Amino acid sequence: MNSLKKIKEWLNTFTPFNEQEQVDCQRIRQFLEEEPNLLLRDNVKMHFTASAWVLNPSKNKVLMLYHNIYQSWSWSGGHADGEGDLLSVAMKEVKEESGLLSLKPLLDMPLSIEILGVQPHYKKQKYVSAHLHLNYTFLLHNTREEKLKICPEENSKVSWLSPDEAVRSSTEAWMKPIYEKLNQKMREYL
Repeated sequence: MNSLKKIKEWLNTFTPFNEQEQVDCQRIRQFLEEEPNLLLRDNVKMHFTASAWVLNPSKNKVLMLYHNIYQSWSWSGGHADGEGDLLSVAMKEVKEESGLLSLKPLLDMPLSIEILGVQPHYKKQKYVSAHLHLNYTFLLHNTREEKLKICPEENSKVSWLSPDEAVRSSTEAWMKPIYEKLNQKMREYL
């Protein structure tokens, strides 16, 4: 299992964009001091995840997946599962969930940091209690045209949407401000 060194380094050099990021970064610092096993789902209260805001080759659309559990269009991402390099986790999840292979980070640090509340649900016929995802989001670029593929265990559709369509397509009201923030921050780097 990798350490939390890179996660802490990114957190300490991250400049919050808004009040949400400021508050969430403070809380993550506190959780890092108080909570064990934040890289593992064994911590049923909270654990680290990584997500990706992926741009197409022309950099005018973002990757969105229709998530089976949440029944909504969403970004790609997943659990750290012991891995301290959350950028690698985000890239691995994009590859698994969409089939994209030609990925390049546009930043060497997270684009966004947020704490996301996860509602209780069933995954693989097993009940999962409500918990928190301590999430780092990375801005990635798919550098060449590739065919998108669904990952039936995770999603039922995969598509490139305009940044504004990505926000509108989500049926998770609490995610819309996150996606809007990602679009704002993405535009600063393009």
